[in-house]
Amino acid sequence: MTGNGVDGTDGALIAPTRDDALAFLARAIGPDRAASTWVRAVAAAGVGSPGGELSVDEMLKVAERLAAEPGVVGVIGTSLVVRLRTYRLMASTQSEREKPRD
Repeated sequence: MTGNGVDGTDGALIAPTRDDALAFLARAIGPDRAASTWVRAVAAAGVGSPGGELSVDEMLKVAERLAAEPGVVGVIGTSLVVRLRTYRLMASTQSEREKPRD
């Protein structure tokens, strides 16, 4: 994901992904701990599989699990929660603007 929430080609909004979350975690706690932390959070959230892509709602559940962790993992989780909620709000606002007017 780019820093502004768009993909850089056509301006479309894109949600934070599993890969984004793993990259943030890996920078803070290393790739091995990031992977195991992610697997535990996905299992605790009861969604999808740790290696698969998740919907925005599933990502939010995992992010909320991460946010409940102490230290830097919790900070990263909170950041993901904010980004995912912001994405949902912006996406719904954008779709409202794109509806045909009568």
